[in-house]
Amino acid sequence: MKRILIDINVLLDVLMNLAEFYEASAEVLTFCVEERISGYISAAAVDTLYFIIRRTKSHLDAINLIKKLRTFLKVVPVNDKIIDLALTSDFEDLEDAIHYYAAIKANIEGIITRNKKDFKTTQIPVLTPDEFLQSSYIQR
Repeated sequence: MKRILIDINVLLDVLMNLAEFYEASAEVLTFCVEERISGYISAAAVDTLYFIIRRTKSHLDAINLIKKLRTFLKVVPVNDKIIDLALTSDFEDLEDAIHYYAAIKANIEGIITRNKKDFKTTQIPVLTPDEFLQSSYIQR
């Protein structure tokens, strides 16, 4: 089963019901729930996700949403080596650099994001939800 890192923006498409992106992002998460892919988020994404959800929901609601995500998404660790790699990288967005290097260290096989432009040079494929759904990553 393919190991795929799901970027925060894909999760927020579903959690915030963003109509334009909802369908493809929800389908990606469904593949994780159905264990057709093995979905991951970086440890650094958890607190960012909480912070964003907390803007519109209560603390308890935010915690419960993250707990629900954790039933089908695993967490890749972030340590000082990953932070150092991110800090010295060519990435223009530190958050994306941290997610990327955490994914590399955890032997992740691809990243799903709507922000492909921030992942210019990578060792693993970076796909939008739509591209992913058209790819061979999915167990049919």
